[in-house]
Amino acid sequence: MKFRKIGASLLAGAMLVGSCLTASAAEVPPETCTVDYRPTSPTVKVTTGMEGETGIINLEITSEAEGDQVLAISDILMEMSSLTYMPGDTQNIKVNITNNSGHQYQYKSGSFVLSTPDTDEFGSLEEGSLLPMLGYDGQYLPLKGVGSMLPKYFYKDLFGVKDSAAVTFEMMCGIYEALEEKGYANLQEYLAKYYGYESWDEMVASDDQLGKKLFSSAGTNNGIFEMSEEYLLKMIEKYPWIDKYLYVQASGDQLKVQIKWPEAPIAGLSYDYFYRRLLFFAYGSENVAQLDPNGLNDFTLSHGVASYLPESAAYSEANTYFSDLLNTDAFKNGSTVSFDMAFALNGPEMNNQYQNYEFGYYNSIVLEQVDGDVTVSKVDPDGNAVNGAEFVVGRVVDGETQYLGYEGEWTADQQAAAIFISENGSFVIEKLPFGDYFLKETAAPEGYVLPTETFPFTVNEVTETVEVVNQLEEEEIPDESTPLTPPGEDGSTPPDDTEEIPDESNPLAPATGEASNSPVWFAVGMILAGCCVCALAVCRRKEARKQK
Repeated sequence: MKFRKIGASLLAGAMLVGSCLTASAAEVPPETCTVDYRPTSPTVKVTTGMEGETGIINLEITSEAEGDQVLAISDILMEMSSLTYMPGDTQNIKVNITNNSGHQYQYKSGSFVLSTPDTDEFGSLEEGSLLPMLGYDGQYLPLKGVGSMLPKYFYKDLFGVKDSAAVTFEMMCGIYEALEEKGYANLQEYLAKYYGYESWDEMVASDDQLGKKLFSSAGTNNGIFEMSEEYLLKMIEKYPWIDKYLYVQASGDQLKVQIKWPEAPIAGLSYDYFYRRLLFFAYGSENVAQLDPNGLNDFTLSHGVASYLPESAAYSEANTYFSDLLNTDAFKNGSTVSFDMAFALNGPEMNNQYQNYEFGYYNSIVLEQVDGDVTVSKVDPDGNAVNGAEFVVGRVVDGETQYLGYEGEWTADQQAAAIFISENGSFVIEKLPFGDYFLKETAAPEGYVLPTETFPFTVNEVTETVEVVNQLEEEEIPDESTPLTPPGEDGSTPPDDTEEIPDESNPLAPATGEASNSPVWFAVGMILAGCCVCALAVCRRKEARKQK
């Protein structure tokens, strides 16, 4: 049994025959797929190899990397020709990611994707490569990704032959005439009655093993018919409806032809069934060890590609795994992080319906840059640049204050912190991990006041500028409302009229603020004055006598 995959060794000579009978615009549903199919970032260097039977993927985030880095693991796997895609086998993969970017990175939560491939890779509706039917992923179904009709369901009840090997290609082409003769409106109604249900919808709602019933056993005819090109063209002319659903391979001078399921519910079920129950993925060594594509334990069956839809248990499990593995502390610059993953194809249930079945998948994660540069601007109150101010960068972790060191380390010792000095009015703190920090000015330029407060700031996806303003030192300016009193001859300043200064040489003089004995001193003054007057009068009398 051969299995092919998109992107590696596509089927040689595979083709669509004839002019596609496209559906009208009214019949074509709009696609609803929300997967963002992105290639690996060009700044990620990829090398691959094998160690025994394990595939090795080495991814290096190079020094040119800036911003988010996409790791499209599926694209890399598809290019590895030595990997095994055989039913019942598990292919182990070891992925090593090295961060040589000079930045800090971590897994971007919610970025994990495991889905079907971008069906635009197959072609278009106009070319006939896609069918105007939606799969579980919200994409148009690729013709190559739909199961082929199997004669096992029809040989007896519709065609009246002894076994599926007796069913001819023309019988399959005329199946709608046979259905009409038996009173069936379409294949869905026939298959429902075949399995004992009244309608297709009832069967789908009632039987969670429907996909297994329909697609896990092919019978004696696997739906591949061999014929000449001339005969095929004759059948297309006679049964035009088949043109749209033919998948053809060249085999020497003959063609191998399959008719894909032509009705959307059945075609979609065959496409969905492959991704729900036939192709499995696991991440992390513990989960890889549980993957059993032959025993089909509960773990395996719950980890099909379709199990990883957003908000599912498998998606949450993978998202948590990568969040814990590729965190900021573990994936600093210069570090390498490794993880195990594996994929497997269901052994017991893979059957001839998926002969020549081309399948693919898309698997990626995104690493986000979690550091940034912060520009600190140092200015005076008028906005002029201030040079020569010195700062340290700090943070608080679990109540402990830490300071950034010269090698990017954090220390509780401020004396060991890196000093940042403003030149031309600013400086840049490079590659600071996202988070909350503060600036502390440790030395102010001459003529400026050293701030006592710290300056908080946050580093996130947006590069930030922090402005710190220095106040000028205050000068002593005299009060112009009070006239200056000239100094005395000895250089001292005379007392103000409003203030009494005691004469320390006179012990009797009252100090400022003491009560004085004013009446007593007044009396003493009057007596002394009287004595002076009397003495002057006596002197004048003596002078008068001498003149006589």
